[in-house]
Amino acid sequence: MRNFKLKLMYLAVFALIFTSCSKDENTVNNEQGSVTLTFGTALQDFSRAVINKQEIGADVGECIDGDPAFAQITIEYGDSDTEVMVVVPILEDANGYFTGYDEDLEIPVASSETHVSVSLTDFVVWTDDDSDGEPDNVLWVAPKVGSEYAQFVTNPLGGAASTWNLRAGSKTYLDVEVLCVDDRDVNLYGYQFFDIEATEVIEFCIFGNYCDENGRHYSALYSVNIWSFENGVKGNLLHENLQNTMDMENGDYYTSPVCMFLPDGAGMDEYYIEITLRNSDAYEEVEERIIRAGVINDDDVRGLMDGDDNVDYYHFQEGNCGDIGDSPDLLGSELFDFIDDYAGSFFNIEPFPALTPMFPDMTINDAYDFQDRLIKELENRGVGTLTGYKLGFTGDERPFGAPKPIYGRIYSSFEVPNGSTLSLSEDFIGGSVGFEVAIIMGRDVTSAISPEEAKNAVKAIAPAFEFADFGFTPNNMVIDFRDIIATNSAARTYILGEETQLENLLNQDIDPDEIELLGTLDRNVILDAKVGLPLDGIFKAVSFLSAELASRGESLKAGDIILTGAIRGDQNEGLGTYVGDYGILGTIQFTLVE
Repeated sequence: MRNFKLKLMYLAVFALIFTSCSKDENTVNNEQGSVTLTFGTALQDFSRAVINKQEIGADVGECIDGDPAFAQITIEYGDSDTEVMVVVPILEDANGYFTGYDEDLEIPVASSETHVSVSLTDFVVWTDDDSDGEPDNVLWVAPKVGSEYAQFVTNPLGGAASTWNLRAGSKTYLDVEVLCVDDRDVNLYGYQFFDIEATEVIEFCIFGNYCDENGRHYSALYSVNIWSFENGVKGNLLHENLQNTMDMENGDYYTSPVCMFLPDGAGMDEYYIEITLRNSDAYEEVEERIIRAGVINDDDVRGLMDGDDNVDYYHFQEGNCGDIGDSPDLLGSELFDFIDDYAGSFFNIEPFPALTPMFPDMTINDAYDFQDRLIKELENRGVGTLTGYKLGFTGDERPFGAPKPIYGRIYSSFEVPNGSTLSLSEDFIGGSVGFEVAIIMGRDVTSAISPEEAKNAVKAIAPAFEFADFGFTPNNMVIDFRDIIATNSAARTYILGEETQLENLLNQDIDPDEIELLGTLDRNVILDAKVGLPLDGIFKAVSFLSAELASRGESLKAGDIILTGAIRGDQNEGLGTYVGDYGILGTIQFTLVE
């Protein structure tokens, strides 16, 4: 057990977004035994930041307008790095802006000392737009070391220039550079959240053991990602890549737990955790992979507290640890034990059992969590590079009880050349043929966008075939859409035709959704339809997928392929040569043999 102070209150600075340069003057007046801090700020010209952003190809936006009203300040002082977080009013005189007095900024100097070390870790300026005496919007911020926009200031926070050794009774001038806010840039300044609210925090600690194939125990090396979790989806990334360290003493390896503070608001709070096992000198080389993933809540965290000040660990046991299990069993779902089996079945082209008969309470989120871990295992085994996504169940009728379309990932090894011959028995478990259209993204999309916005994000479209592989064992005749999501939405193989630039089509007043497709099998027509049928249009397909990915903290990248789903459903008409004539988009074909 470890001893921690748990009654901290923190001001969460939720995802800040800004761009301009400034300088700050800071006056320190000392009374006996203390240092009183006053911070000043004066915003300088924005042009240098704009020029620098243009040089690196950034899309420069507009700064938020407003008058500075409050400064949110976090400092650490003394040998123990005691933290002070405070919001103070901003005042103005002939010399510019400065912060008002607050007793929390009277920093004590130890009686036996003449100096105290003070570090500025957060400096955020807010407006008071409605003049109600409460902060409203972020106006300026001091970027931090390691953030993308630290390059725009000389001394970002976290560097040596933001730590001062102040003498009692001295008067010192301190510089703080800030950038103004462009509310489209998120997390580029090193701050994590984007609102200001007082929230109690609780501490959660993780310790782990790894057991080799002989059952020998080692302290595990691992990293942790954790998100807020609400309404079945991941929210803000609270902590990223927190990792313990491995040390040696007297010939023995040892490590420490990973501990973090989590926001604990009113009511039930949930958090989504991923733990990844890492290689270590202490034990043989292992496959670095996610070994625990799932949702815990604030009650689970409080259950590890012993009184007000003591925190016990969540202690996981990974590998051949015998009958010793996790303590407590917070993330011990047997669902993910099937990852290796599913990956093996994919590469061996062998049937696999459906999950929902074994796990009837599996949620849609659980299914996508399974998919996430499955595709990481496929990547580890050499499935190639991610090329994009496939959509499924995009027609008016959705089978297997699906409430909405689903998606999966496609990889470079899935693509086969136009004109290929495929074997139903050798290349698939339960293959299915879909005439589709492929969308090629022209830029990154980091949030949910509208169909109209999607039109500006698409570079090209192309004819495509997609071969879903529903490989469930014969005794699983009743399957559920969640089973299909878990299997990477049955992604197996696709064929891509030549790309046609969207701009060229639009310049000819051609609506891509209205392009006619004629599908034949051995020259017999089996499909006559418009390519925009899935989800009522290709731009709606992009909009849908952008929202689905954003809800799980993921995004589309320039160059990604999106297969929009089978046009009028799968066309499983038997063996022979399938041809898709997409008119102005061109023709593709393949031959299916037994």
